[in-house]
Amino acid sequence: MSVSPSEDNAPPGHELDYEVTVTNTGSSTDNYDLAVTDNAGWSPTLDESLFENVESGESRKTTLRVTIPEGTEIGTQDNITVTTTSQESTQVSDNESCIAISAPLLRSVETSASPGSKEGSPGSNLKYSITVTNTGNVTDNYDLTANNDENWNLSLGKNSVKNVSSGGENTTTLTVEIPDNADLIGLTNTIIVTAVSQENSSINDSGTSTAKVVEEPVGGIFHPADRERLEEQGEKALTAFVIPLVILFGIITFSVWWRKRE
Repeated sequence: MSVSPSEDNAPPGHELDYEVTVTNTGSSTDNYDLAVTDNAGWSPTLDESLFENVESGESRKTTLRVTIPEGTEIGTQDNITVTTTSQESTQVSDNESCIAISAPLLRSVETSASPGSKEGSPGSNLKYSITVTNTGNVTDNYDLTANNDENWNLSLGKNSVKNVSSGGENTTTLTVEIPDNADLIGLTNTIIVTAVSQENSSINDSGTSTAKVVEEPVGGIFHPADRERLEEQGEKALTAFVIPLVILFGIITFSVWWRKRE
């Protein structure tokens, strides 16, 4: 069995969640009782305390939850142990431990845009994936805004992401509209998406990407340089294969016609 993460922290009054995985490493189906204990008296709980009919090689998961009591001194640790025992034989048992730590409240966020750059022709739309990751130790909500150097139209699939847990992430889509103007070809526009904590506006982070205007769309239609290269290759193929075949076909046709005359 396993418990993940092995260690986590949160301010007093907040809950920590751990993933518990139980795997039947025996050769036959079994049932397992799950129990949890700790040394600080924080009363951890399991969403499920019994796994029934777990087949050989199968894994089951549940969540371990513990709330750090209000008023707990910062730095206090609770050592938590989860034990799994077979109902068929109490000698078949395993346990894993994790640690919960009382820590100061920390709000932090990271924002990223993917891909980091894209190309498109005038009048086309480009799409990017925006990921907001809560790098703090409490659940948070974030407002999202998008800006760019050239004042093109930008739209986000979500203007905010809610209830992002500590270590968790939420994604949305950014659409960039390239104006239908051939004079923009060769221009690179920088786009910035910013996530701001609704609880504390000083907690924010931005992800950056670029959009370059090219003569033709990327994805399915070739650039001029690509077309010239392929045309050159086509001419070589025509010279090397097609023309000799035409000549051979002409010789065969002439031979058949000549034989018919005889």
